Amino acid sequence: MTTMNVKDSAGATVAIEKPLAPGRVAASLSRPVVLSTEDAASLALHAVTQSGTWTVQPGNTANTTAWKVDGSAVTQPVSIATVPSHAVTNAGTFAVQLASVPSHAVTNAGTFAVQAASTISPGAAALSVSAINFASSGSNTVITAGAGGVTIKVYRLYLVVAAATNLTFVDGVVTDGAIPLAANEAIVLTFDGEPWFTGAAATAFIISSSAAVQVSGRIYYIKS
Repeated sequence: MTTMNVKDSAGATVAIEKPLAPGRVAASLSRPVVLSTEDAASLALHAVTQSGTWTVQPGNTANTTAWKVDGSAVTQPVSIATVPSHAVTNAGTFAVQLASVPSHAVTNAGTFAVQAASTISPGAAALSVSAINFASSGSNTVITAGAGGVTIKVYRLYLVVAAATNLTFVDGVVTDGAIPLAANEAIVLTFDGEPWFTGAAATAFIISSSAAVQVSGRIYYIKS
């Protein structure tokens, strides 16, 4: 600190600090001041919150219009220049909306797995139908045999007997046991997608009756 010489009461020369000039000065030129306990308490830190409306200056340009920076749903103007760029990769899992998927041409080229014809179930509308109508005992052909390697597949059947008899279904491969029926009893085999009977190639489908009684109904089948 700068000093000056003065005379004390005894006439001796004493060096004292010069008074500071009015106004602010650098810390190195300032005279240290010790605050009292009361003064220090009054200058204690105060809690600060982010609520309210803040005036934000973009850069060093003064802006007198306040910008709202609270959590409301109001859209605030943001300059694209203030948004930092980020590196983006295609790693990870992405949810894709159907509307954003482009259409693609589909051709019938390539290799396709096709089931054997015997495992494909026809619709009921694709079946052929024949009447069951006989009154004689013994073997009665209800579906004639196909030529060559054609087989008969029976998918649906119903019949009614006018009097007691035993009926046997013969498909050329399997002969079922005789089914006893009383007068006016019926047999119904419903369509379920799988054939009830699959005959051998070039064989007829036969119903054998133990008695000469009227047997009436319908049979639904495919020859293939």
